Amino acid sequence: MASLTTPSPSLATPSSAPVPTSTSRTTPRPSPRLGPRPPFGVGSVVWTVSPGVRVRSKPSVSSDSIKYEPLLPKGSALELLDGPVAGSGYWWYKIELLDKTLRGGRTTGWLGAGDHDGTPWIGYLDGLNGPDTEPVPEYEGPAPFLALKGTEEYTSDGASYRAYHLSVVNWRDFPAELFEPSADPESCGAGSSSTRTWVDIIDADTERRLGGFCGLSEPEDLGGLAFSVPIETAPPSAVYVAVWDRLTDTSVESNSVSLAG
Repeated sequence: MASLTTPSPSLATPSSAPVPTSTSRTTPRPSPRLGPRPPFGVGSVVWTVSPGVRVRSKPSVSSDSIKYEPLLPKGSALELLDGPVAGSGYWWYKIELLDKTLRGGRTTGWLGAGDHDGTPWIGYLDGLNGPDTEPVPEYEGPAPFLALKGTEEYTSDGASYRAYHLSVVNWRDFPAELFEPSADPESCGAGSSSTRTWVDIIDADTERRLGGFCGLSEPEDLGGLAFSVPIETAPPSAVYVAVWDRLTDTSVESNSVSLAG
């Protein structure tokens, strides 16, 4: 199984127990070396050349840099207002969106120019002739149907836990495009890459997040979700999952599953 929007789990919640097969979204990674300085100057008009590009309030991935929604699709037109500025191992530009708005009507923010491996996130499409004709995507997945697969007791660091294994049984109905890598400059656990769609496990009674996954690489990974609680801690009475397509900013919820018995 691959790794694991908000909020971070509290130490007092069942999500504090380790799940061997999942990776916390909030686990920090060392910042990779800064790549070559991008060539675009202030005043240039460019376009996103990768799907799922994130706009932030500051040129960094720090906790005080607000993540704006939704992610930008490929072909979004941008005017560069400032930059490039180095931060968190990326080169950033302050941009003005020319053909769309973010949630709340916002049109400006900071955007990374490319990934650490040299993959560009902004550039020219078709020379200087403007963006390609790729349409803005819409969510095409179904609502998830959740089932409890079973439980398992294990020990970690001298403490005992019970893992609850869950499965989205209709995972075959989810298109592979929902699990493509995302051009989102955000940590997704050590050695993991963030993908377009994230999945959270939610306590059905308190609406508290119990765990989540941000690096599921294919629909089949939906069949292997899990979270854990200490043996001495009472588990939630029921849980559900929320599947969030960040590119279209669409969240769909599953049915609730009882953990009793």
